[in-house]
Amino acid sequence: MSFYNRLRTGFNRAFSGGNLEVNRFGLYLLFPIGFMYYFGIGLEEDIERAYQAHIEHEQEMREREETRDERRAKTLQMIADMRERTRKETAQKKLMEQVKMAQEGQSE
Repeated sequence: MSFYNRLRTGFNRAFSGGNLEVNRFGLYLLFPIGFMYYFGIGLEEDIERAYQAHIEHEQEMREREETRDERRAKTLQMIADMRERTRKETAQKKLMEQVKMAQEGQSE
C-alpha cells in the first residue's frame, strides 16, 4: 500500500463519524485560545503605557486650557497672517511679471 493510501485511510478513520465532530470542536475551541495567547502576551504593559500616556495628555490639556476669547484671538491672528502672506505673494508675483515684461521690452 502506498503512502498516500495509508494516509487517506488513517485520515478517514480519524475523522469518521463522531470523531469528526470531536476534532472540529477541539479546533474551534483551541484556535481562538491559541490566537489570543499568541497575540495577547505582553498586552498588559502596552495597555498600561497607553493609559498613562492618555492620563498625561489629559492633564496637559487641562493645564493649558484656553478661554473662548483666547482661541478666537489666535484664530483671528492666523487669518490675518494668512492674508498678509497672500498679499505679499501676490505683490511678489506682480513684481516678477513687471521685471519679466521689462526684460522682454529691452531684448526687442
